Amino acid sequence: KFDRRYHLGPKLGVIADAFLRQNAPPPHLLGPLRRLAERTKETVYVTTWRYGDVMVLASIEGSHPLKAASPHTGYYGHAHARAAGKCLLAGIGEDALDAYVATHPLAPLTPKTITTEAELRLALEGVRERGYAVDDEEFSLGIACLAMPITFEKPTLTAFTVAGPAERLYANQAEYLASLSQAVTEAIDGVGPMAGEQR
Repeated sequence: KFDRRYHLGPKLGVIADAFLRQNAPPPHLLGPLRRLAERTKETVYVTTWRYGDVMVLASIEGSHPLKAASPHTGYYGHAHARAAGKCLLAGIGEDALDAYVATHPLAPLTPKTITTEAELRLALEGVRERGYAVDDEEFSLGIACLAMPITFEKPTLTAFTVAGPAERLYANQAEYLASLSQAVTEAIDGVGPMAGEQR
């Protein structure tokens, strides 16, 4: 028998560094994200729509003893079951949404997960009307999330999210939505009107 072992060479590190640089969030998003974490003390993250899917650009873990796990940077899947995912799906446009639904099964991750295209489209209409999205324990039981789009971009391609234990998130929903709105305003002010128009 041959003992075949594979080792990760130095080129992998170069590739990983290039990926992180390419997908690093711009400075106008990082400051508001940090302040959002400070205000809510919950796990927060910023996501974007890239190559037909949702990508986490940066995250900060909450400071509460009991908190939601911080998502890894990169693509995170199951957009139909996540607040950030629904927030972005609501803003990408009909053609992109059709393409997503055609290639991504709406897997039932919890008893509360949306599993039909009709339900998803109805939920996305609600996101557009309210201006924010909710994950009501749809991805993981016991964890809830609120997400809000950064609205200077058309279509909506970036969103902030607050995630935490469901009971605490529901109890503080109004406060957390106000904090998300403040973070969005700070991000828009940080990028400036000319930069926003060019996107």
